[in-house]
Amino acid sequence: MQGRTAAFPSLRDAQFDETAFEAQLMANRTAMMVFYYWILKLKTRLLSGDYVEALAAADKAKALLWISAAHIHLLDYFYYTALTVAALYENGTADEQNRGRETPDGATGTTAASGLKTSTDLRRQARTSVAEIARLEGREARRNASIREAISLGKRERLRAERGPGP
Repeated sequence: MQGRTAAFPSLRDAQFDETAFEAQLMANRTAMMVFYYWILKLKTRLLSGDYVEALAAADKAKALLWISAAHIHLLDYFYYTALTVAALYENGTADEQNRGRETPDGATGTTAASGLKTSTDLRRQARTSVAEIARLEGREARRNASIREAISLGKRERLRAERGPGP
């Protein structure tokens, strides 16, 4: 974070070997901490433009989705994975392209955490992800419908926040 690593997307430097750290990651840490690590790596690799590494981190996090069924990091997993797939879409394999169809609320069929189905933020970001993949596939009607749904969810959440807790 301070620019002292050997290369921008890597955490490797003279005192830290990222590969060695990841090799022993599961040995002495809780599954939740390991899941958080892969989510952070997914985000940093996406933001640095290393989409292949971001997708690899998403794969590792996916194996631990069970640990995060009711946590906000599940939202991060689906959102950043969808953004990574969108970045890879034009030159990606069919498998990489299909990864973007996984959403946390079943918007396109895959439901990983039914406990979070009521989360407006989760549903709104899922719709945004679906809209981006639809745009890349040239499905304008689906894209527009997903954007309208995301906007509607945002408006409902804003109204709920303005009214405050009910009786």
